[in-house]
Amino acid sequence: MASVQFSIRAAGCANVRQEPALKRLLNQPLATIQLALRLAGVPRAQRHARAVECLTLVGLERRSDHRPYELSGGQQQRLCIARATANRPMLILADEPTGELDSRTGQEILSLFRQIVALEGTALVVATHDPVIYDFATAVYELDDGRLTRSSHPEGAPDG
Repeated sequence: MASVQFSIRAAGCANVRQEPALKRLLNQPLATIQLALRLAGVPRAQRHARAVECLTLVGLERRSDHRPYELSGGQQQRLCIARATANRPMLILADEPTGELDSRTGQEILSLFRQIVALEGTALVVATHDPVIYDFATAVYELDDGRLTRSSHPEGAPDG
């Protein structure tokens, strides 16, 4: 299983989980992103600049030297998004990315995802039970008993 996960990630896929795993975050946001870049084989000379760019994209440039426990839940989630986008993946898989956040912070995270899709050209797949996310989607699918079907416009879903 580990080799399958690695090959999928190596092919340009990143993930964002519902609850940021603090043990996966290093001492500082900048170091967290630089490690992801190092593991992807990005040359040392480019790592710092890209890490700063990612932190700026998610609004954490002034928190680059804070410890994970000094960040709010929304800031931790934004750090995970910055780490996920560092390698400019073709696809981001997000599992309940707003599930642990208040509604205002959840809206900020969704707006951030929309911005990343537009700026980075990244495709985004979100798994969620939150109908508020439907307003941000270009298509809504339901998984029921192992079967994936296009949704018939649940409340708040777009007509697309």
